[in-house]
Amino acid sequence: MTEKWSGWFWAILAVYLLGGFILYFPLRYQVNPDAISYLTIAKNYSRGYWMDAVNAYWSPLISWVIALFCRIPVDPLFIFKWYNLIVGMGGLFACNQLMQYLGIKSYSRNLFLSILAIIFLRFVFSVTTPDLTVTVLLLFFLPYWLTGKLLRKPLITGTWIALLYFAKAYNFFFVTGLLVFEVASLVVQKELPIKRILGNILLLYGVFFILASPWLWALHHKYGYFMLAGTAKFNHGAARYDNYAYMLRFVAPPHSHSVFAWEDPVLKSGFRDYSVFESRENFLFQLKIVWKNLLQFLTGATNTLLIVFIGTILMIVSYLIRIKELAGMPAIGKWLFKNEYFKIFAFSTLYISGYLLIFVEDRYVWTSVVLSVIAGAFLFDYFLSVDKRRWLYFALFLVLDIILAWHSLYSNFFKAPPHYKEIAIAEYRTSRRFISLPPEKKKMAKWPDDGGYTLFGSWYVAYFSEGSHYFSLPADISKANELIEGNGISIVFVPAGTEIPEGFVIKNWTKISDGIPESIIYQRP
Repeated sequence: MTEKWSGWFWAILAVYLLGGFILYFPLRYQVNPDAISYLTIAKNYSRGYWMDAVNAYWSPLISWVIALFCRIPVDPLFIFKWYNLIVGMGGLFACNQLMQYLGIKSYSRNLFLSILAIIFLRFVFSVTTPDLTVTVLLLFFLPYWLTGKLLRKPLITGTWIALLYFAKAYNFFFVTGLLVFEVASLVVQKELPIKRILGNILLLYGVFFILASPWLWALHHKYGYFMLAGTAKFNHGAARYDNYAYMLRFVAPPHSHSVFAWEDPVLKSGFRDYSVFESRENFLFQLKIVWKNLLQFLTGATNTLLIVFIGTILMIVSYLIRIKELAGMPAIGKWLFKNEYFKIFAFSTLYISGYLLIFVEDRYVWTSVVLSVIAGAFLFDYFLSVDKRRWLYFALFLVLDIILAWHSLYSNFFKAPPHYKEIAIAEYRTSRRFISLPPEKKKMAKWPDDGGYTLFGSWYVAYFSEGSHYFSLPADISKANELIEGNGISIVFVPAGTEIPEGFVIKNWTKISDGIPESIIYQRP
């Protein structure tokens, strides 16, 4: 216990919190479309608009947590930032616990925890979404799985599944995949009778459905059919049918408490999905998507995906070394079911594999990034005698920490293009012009319907000003005029340099040139 919470660990934690405190102030206004959805839903829970808050696309856990603090007289976005910082701190505890379980020496753990602290700071401020919460929950869940408790403690496992499902619906299917692995392990090694295995499976899913049933009922009541979530079908179909295209149309928010229609894509987008096995064409298309996503890892399309690719190799090497260490164990155990690094490799690979069917974003693989670093810690600890050259390794990792902090924090957040700092502040300041207006004077849209930063920036202004956004007006000014007058649009965002044609109603509105970058704002007099 003394080794687990060493002075170095607390020092790393203190530096992490200090770094988070420093980064918070310049980055507190940075927001993203998903964050607006989660935050608006949280406000709806806080204000008692229960059925408006129920959502098939956005998993509820993070909104439930933020809703608890929505009565505090500050924007819940700022609360979300501090919440993420605390969750990242929990991630360091989880990593320390996992590395200790894997037998990595205290000094090696602390060296790699210093790297992980910087990585978690990057996660905290890069996007404001539940992905960091999911990552940390999975890091706490992983030792539970590694110790073989998944089917031995069905009541706890059922509770875990419910918690992970509420954090992100995808986790239900992921843990189901782990259960298949666990069943194979117990059957092959004859560690539990099949009858008891089946009984425990029924019990754990029974616990899950009891805990999830109020939420599942609410989804059924709102959308009219049973589902665990609508996220998978929307995202899966988007590869073929561009389900995001509705953002370039004029679409009203789903209800009077919404900012924009991205808050409920299942209800407002008219999305389509396709069945993989319905036709040969669909099957080949799905294979093409999987291959395209795999290539992103193999070619290192982003630094994050490159780390995961290299980390996967490190996991495989760690697995092979562990086989040697388990020499006296039966083959099936040391090669598969009792080899912790094979299980970590399976955990990471299985989690990624579901996203290969749709698309891969960096934040979806954060868990694998952390596990890649931990695999590196094991190999470092195995091949190098850290006890003999402690100050040398301390100096080396100090340099590595500085380089990593410069690259992943300073270069990412504070160098051009300044989307995280200067633009976010401009969006917030622009919103102060409109915050005191009545709701009917804060109906916004973007013209023309061509996407670009102006569309996203106008969403953020709508959020901060507590307005509503109707997405995009058509390029045809006669149709645009009709929609503006018919829906009471009072604020229109136009990309800078775009000529306003004669006959367009906004031509005579008040022109604001010093709002968000690259944009002109037209406000109804």
